[in-house]
Amino acid sequence: MIGVLRWLARKFWLLTVSVVIALAILVQTGRILSPQVEQYRPQISSWLSASLGVPVQMDRLSLRWQALEVALQLDGLRLGENGEVQMGYGLFHLDLLASLWNRELVWKNLQVHDFAAGLSRGERGQWHIDGFPQASVEAVDKAGEGVARVGDPARIFQLGPKVQVRNASITLRLADGQRAEVNLPQIHLENSGYFHRLSARAFISRDGDSQMAEVDRETLRLILEGRGNPRDKSHFSLNGYIQLNELLLDEDIVTLLHQLTPLPEKYHWAGRKQARGKLWLQSAADSGYRLLGRLSLEQVEPDGQAQAENSDVIAAADSESPVSVLAPLQSVAGDISGRWQPGQQWRLALQDIQLDWRGLEMPPLNLQTSGSREHGLQLAADVIDLGGWSSILERLELLQGPADEWLRALQPSGQLRSVQLVRAIDGQIALSANLRDLRAEAYRGAPAVAGLNGFVQLQGANGRVELDGGGFSAHFPNLYGDTFHFEHASGTVAWSVDRQGNSVQVLSGPLQLDGELGKVSGQFLLQLPYVARTRAAELTLALGLRDAPLSVQRQLVPQTVSDDLRHWLNDGLGNKNSGRVTNAAFVYRGSSYREGDDERLLALGQHADRQTVQLAADFNTADLDYAAGWPAAHNVDGRLLINDGNVLVRAAAARLWNIDARDIVVGVTPNPHGIGSRLDVHAQLSGPAADGLRLLQQSPLRQQLGSAFDEWKLGGHMDGSLALSQPLGGADLPARQRVQLDLQRGALQLQNLNLQIEQLHGRVDYDSEQGLAGTRFNGRLWGRPLSAKIRHFGTGEQRDTQVVVDGSADTESVRRWSGRPELQWLDGVFAYQALVTIPAKAKEEPYSAIFELNSNLAGVAVNLPAPLGKQAEAKTNFVLRVPIGEQGSLFHLNLGEHVQGQFWLVQGAMERGVIALNSEARLPRDRGLAISGDLSRIDLPRWRELLRIYDARESDTGESVGADLEASPQPLPVSLDLSTDRLLLGTTEIEHIHVRGRGLGADWQLQFDSDTAAGQLSGAMDGSTPLQLELTHLRLPAPSEAAAGSEDAEKQEKADPWAGFDFAGLPRIDFSTESLHIGEEDLGRWSFRLRPSTDRLVLSDIRGAARGVRLEGRGSGEKRLGAQLMWMRDADGRDSSQFIGRLVADDLADVQRAWGQEPLIESRFASFDTALRWDGSPARVAGNLLSGELKIDIRDGRFLRATDNAGSALLRLLSLFNFDTWARRLRLDFSDLYQSGMAFDQVRGEVVFEGDGQLLIAVPIQVEGPTSELQMAGRVNLKREDLNLTLVATLPVGNNLALVAALAGGLPAAAGVYLISKAFKKQVNKMASVSYRISGDWEEPEVRFDKLFDGDGAQRQGEAAEREERRRLQTPENLYAEPAEPPSRLTPAI
Repeated sequence: MIGVLRWLARKFWLLTVSVVIALAILVQTGRILSPQVEQYRPQISSWLSASLGVPVQMDRLSLRWQALEVALQLDGLRLGENGEVQMGYGLFHLDLLASLWNRELVWKNLQVHDFAAGLSRGERGQWHIDGFPQASVEAVDKAGEGVARVGDPARIFQLGPKVQVRNASITLRLADGQRAEVNLPQIHLENSGYFHRLSARAFISRDGDSQMAEVDRETLRLILEGRGNPRDKSHFSLNGYIQLNELLLDEDIVTLLHQLTPLPEKYHWAGRKQARGKLWLQSAADSGYRLLGRLSLEQVEPDGQAQAENSDVIAAADSESPVSVLAPLQSVAGDISGRWQPGQQWRLALQDIQLDWRGLEMPPLNLQTSGSREHGLQLAADVIDLGGWSSILERLELLQGPADEWLRALQPSGQLRSVQLVRAIDGQIALSANLRDLRAEAYRGAPAVAGLNGFVQLQGANGRVELDGGGFSAHFPNLYGDTFHFEHASGTVAWSVDRQGNSVQVLSGPLQLDGELGKVSGQFLLQLPYVARTRAAELTLALGLRDAPLSVQRQLVPQTVSDDLRHWLNDGLGNKNSGRVTNAAFVYRGSSYREGDDERLLALGQHADRQTVQLAADFNTADLDYAAGWPAAHNVDGRLLINDGNVLVRAAAARLWNIDARDIVVGVTPNPHGIGSRLDVHAQLSGPAADGLRLLQQSPLRQQLGSAFDEWKLGGHMDGSLALSQPLGGADLPARQRVQLDLQRGALQLQNLNLQIEQLHGRVDYDSEQGLAGTRFNGRLWGRPLSAKIRHFGTGEQRDTQVVVDGSADTESVRRWSGRPELQWLDGVFAYQALVTIPAKAKEEPYSAIFELNSNLAGVAVNLPAPLGKQAEAKTNFVLRVPIGEQGSLFHLNLGEHVQGQFWLVQGAMERGVIALNSEARLPRDRGLAISGDLSRIDLPRWRELLRIYDARESDTGESVGADLEASPQPLPVSLDLSTDRLLLGTTEIEHIHVRGRGLGADWQLQFDSDTAAGQLSGAMDGSTPLQLELTHLRLPAPSEAAAGSEDAEKQEKADPWAGFDFAGLPRIDFSTESLHIGEEDLGRWSFRLRPSTDRLVLSDIRGAARGVRLEGRGSGEKRLGAQLMWMRDADGRDSSQFIGRLVADDLADVQRAWGQEPLIESRFASFDTALRWDGSPARVAGNLLSGELKIDIRDGRFLRATDNAGSALLRLLSLFNFDTWARRLRLDFSDLYQSGMAFDQVRGEVVFEGDGQLLIAVPIQVEGPTSELQMAGRVNLKREDLNLTLVATLPVGNNLALVAALAGGLPAAAGVYLISKAFKKQVNKMASVSYRISGDWEEPEVRFDKLFDGDGAQRQGEAAEREERRRLQTPENLYAEPAEPPSRLTPAI
């Protein structure tokens, strides 16, 4: 034993030494040969090319050998014909001992930098390295699994216990040319016995992308740890981890992934993606595979530049490639876990799966599926959103055939909760779930539902739904237009599918429903063919309800009944009917076939008897609109029966407006002769007569009677009946109406005619064929009895209706009714016949009725001037005819043969009118009233008195009179065109005058023409502004001249011809005439302003001329006042007049000749300022009645030598002031005195008329001649014609002073005076004055010398006369007399 051990020891040490020596030799040899390796690089490359079967190239080869450490370095290694596999730098550490032991190269550590290679996938799905020949790869594959494949990508990870790769780039290519590039900056592989670890960091970029990912930001991290031999799957386990950090998967990578899956192209989710997530993988031979983690993929929209670059390519691809059904998918994310045991069972759980499907709001999905060979497929989900997943299923086209058809038609929405789905091995499917707010559309007779909650269970071809008692809605579109809404529903709905029997049945058990229909209990059965459109669908529906609104009939009666019946029910019972159904029962059974191509079934579906509809309902407090246009019935208690096309309503009582209706029967029956139906209504009526009249006004009877009764109002009570029959739904049946009303204690008011008929009683009988014929009634109008009847003219649609009224009336009542003030001219009682004619509607007349009043006016006096007036016993025709229309009413008036009138009234106001006198009345086209005609005689004062009826603002009825002309906001224009042979103006008569003009309200403009006067009158007649009377000529008769002292003259002096004249009624007038003729004399232009008032009449601003005398105003400048004549009347009715003005003339001699007087004075200019007053009217002016003042101013003239011829009193008065006469009587030497008269430069002075015939000259009248001056003052009595005057003459001394001195003191004095006057001529001339006293009567006045050098004598005489007048006024007989108003107080009225 010891020997053996020793032998073994020797052998061991021998072997050890041999090995050490051999290793030493090997190491030394290697160290010697290492530097020579580069020299054999071509041979080594060739050997490698032959060994690998691909060309091998390298840029540099070096070997480092230190002891047992051998390191091989390769630079620029390239494999393949084109260098498809490249390595920039490689350092390989050889395990020398392991290699010797295994008799093959065993590498210990491998380091590779800048590695690039391509992997391509073949047609059969195998991968190979680019650059290696495909044939060699296939040959190796055929050799079996135990042989290592040349070009196998996995061999590089089995080269050594530690492999490190930096900056690796791997290009992946598919068979169709798609490629992707994977950048792996770092790969570590560790192999230690049966433990393997692979860790990698990767960045993925697409072709041509020059920008590489940042090194410090990885997008993919992979860690794989395995135990055992990877090629022995039964003894190999694997744990793995993958982390994706916003990994951008470009389109080429996504397309590459699509190519790696077996899904069809339409399920490819195209486009760039961004991936995030973490996954843990575990595998074991006994437990299979396990997966856990969370992933998310999000669609990345292409940027604008990329989209523009690829737009053409995409457009071309779209035309050839099918559209992806996943195009709306924007993102998907969720937690994933699962387990798979190959060949046994599997389980997959998806939790919190969130889908962003464009246009859909998808709740998170939690889904768990499992499967095994024994139990088949099982699926469980907590919530499934039917709407979203239905849309997704439609998009994915996963369902085919009938399933897809039903899915698309039903469009389900809502949720399935607690879903359990089992598909057994034999293919049997079972489903159970809770329904939450389920909604589905109607299809093939099945109703649409919404808001359904309950429990659904499906077992093969059968199933059921149990309602949970909540609310839902259902809609049967083939039967009803509206949806049924229920607040509470309970019961069971089941279905059964029999494919062999081609039958699908949907039926219910007892259903309890509560909603807008009330409390409903019912059942239904729906039978459908399994194969669509192979037979008709049948529905049986039975309902019973209580306490429901009457409007439920709209929902219960199906729309398959006739349109006319459904419309009548909907319109008659309405949507807002207040009635309630106490009990009702409804049954429907019918079949439907509408969309197939079987002609026999189509005919059956259109058959009238394909369905049965029955409804019986008891209702109360309902409304029934039985016929359009007729008054609806209210508060109806009755029964409604529907049997297919027949409807019957019975009610004991109801209300029609305020009418009590009883025994009401309403029926609708089909037309036996064609389309449509017939409506029949019968009822007894009792109530107010006003509502009976409404049957004529507001019912279809209006279409026959027109609008003539619209303005009628009827009071009282009536009893009657109503019967109607009319077609529905276009039935060719006649419509008939019959209304009978018995009136009692009635009162009829015709508002359009303003008539009130009282105590009305009788019968109104209307029949659609006979009309109102036979209607008769009696009453009282205007306090007098009348009788009326109704008759018709014509037949059929051309039949007119006429109401005939016979009675009597007084003119005052008619006036109050008509409101026409002209009827005040009529007085009496007359009999009349009134006709109200209502034209047939078919005639389409512009008026609704015609009112006509006829009378001969026997017993009526017409109080108008001839020829229009008449006595009461005389007869004349009176016709008033009024067509009444919606546009207005046209009054036609005829009074005898002299007056015609037409008046167009709109809404009670006259729009147009005409009054024709002895001519034909023609209504004017424009708005206004026209008065025209010709009368032989017009007494204007009389007519003015008669026309005062228009001056009253209101009549005794309180209504406006003459409102046609002035009351409306827009006054009615009035036009006149009148002619008369004789126009009487008081005592003045104008012959053959023609008046034309227009007036608008108070504004008038008249033109008239006659021989007496012609011109125009314009202005406001209401007195707001003065009238403008502008005449072209005015011819007045010459005044009659009574002989002086005659009896007529005395009467004229005492009598006032204008006494009592009411000037207050005169209008304000601005008068002017271009030519004023008095007799044959033309006085030229005259004008004045006439201003009347209650106490005075003022003619101001009088301008004119007569026989050389011009009438002007006084004053000058702004204070100038025109000439004025005022006629005043005090409270006792006493008249007085005054005149203030200026009379101006040139040569007074011409004036005196024009007035027919002998000239007494000549002048160049003469002015007389007057302020005179007298008692009486202006016509009573006389010299002995005047009071006031007269200022005289005469220039450059002479007093003419008077003759001895006697003249008038005026001429004799003027002769008293002829200073030529006085100068000649005094026989003084006036140098101004000529043979023909006495010359003067100016005559001025003031004369006062004292009102009692006295003429006072208080301020001397002065006559200034070229060399002398005369003054006169004193008093003149115009009644006694005597005088008391003082005349002062201032004479030239050279001619007269010596003579006067000689007469007074003798010759010596005369000689002294003569010498002094020569020396002091200027001073002496001023003192040479002589005064004379003149007294006596006018015929022979006495003149005597008074004083010499008495220059103030005339002034003293005037003052003395004024004092004497004051003393006279203070005498007892004059103390209580009304003092005459001083002349200074005469002031003009402005």
